[in-house]
Amino acid sequence: MTRLPWRRLWKTQRTAFVVFLAAFALMLFFAGRAVFFTIYWMDPSHADLPIEVWMTPGYVARSYDVPPDVLRPVFGLDPDSPPMHQNLAKLARDMDVTLEQLQLDITQAVQIYRQAAPK
Repeated sequence: MTRLPWRRLWKTQRTAFVVFLAAFALMLFFAGRAVFFTIYWMDPSHADLPIEVWMTPGYVARSYDVPPDVLRPVFGLDPDSPPMHQNLAKLARDMDVTLEQLQLDITQAVQIYRQAAPK
C-alpha cells in the first residue's frame, strides 16, 4: 500500500506544509471573493441603484460607474484622502446635512461627471 504524500510531508516538513496550506487557503479565499464581486457587479440590476442610507461612497461610485474621486468633493474630501467606509446616514449626520440633500448632491455630481465624460 502506498503512503499518501501529505503524510510524509506532515512528518518531515511540518512547518513548510502548514505554511503552504495557509497560503493555499488564503488564495482560495481571495479567488472566491474576486469571482463573487465580479459576478455581483456584472449584474445589470446593480447599476444605478437608488441611493439609500446603508450605502457607502464606494458602493455608490461602483453602482453609478464613476471614479471615487467624483464623489469626494461631495463629502468635502480632497482627492488624496483615504477611502470612506461609513454609510451615507452617518456621513450626512457628521456633515450636518439631511440625507435628502446628500442624495441630491451625489446625484448632481454623477450627472456632471457623465455629461463631461467622453462616451
